[in-house]
Amino acid sequence: MAAIEPKFFTNLCAALGRSEAATWQGDAARWDEFRAFFTEAFARQTQDKWVEQLSGKDVAVSPVVLFLRRLLLGEQQGLVQGVATVGPVPRMSGWGPVPGEVASQPGMHTRAVLADRWWSDEEIERLLQSGTVATAAPPDV
Repeated sequence: MAAIEPKFFTNLCAALGRSEAATWQGDAARWDEFRAFFTEAFARQTQDKWVEQLSGKDVAVSPVVLFLRRLLLGEQQGLVQGVATVGPVPRMSGWGPVPGEVASQPGMHTRAVLADRWWSDEEIERLLQSGTVATAAPPDV
């Protein structure tokens, strides 16, 4: 659910039959009540039923789709080419998606970055030992 803006939030609360809940959005003291209200409301029907019911009501709601399903749908729609290579939307002529480097984790390149800044191996090791900086193992691919 992305009904964060007041207009969409108000419309969503009205669509769920609780217009008064729209006033809870900025009231942190009522957020537990707010969370329980939405949890109970959305548990009543399947995601597909909610998408159908809320369609056209200007509530900024869309289904949550598993990544693999989204890739398959994207492939059917011509938005995905090959194995999990997502291209831009809309298509740009003369552009072909090229798989890039695996996304890094914070700390994955700590040693290399410090070495590029002329820190010696001993200084880098001292920073690591003291906890001033940290490293992370590369992600499994």
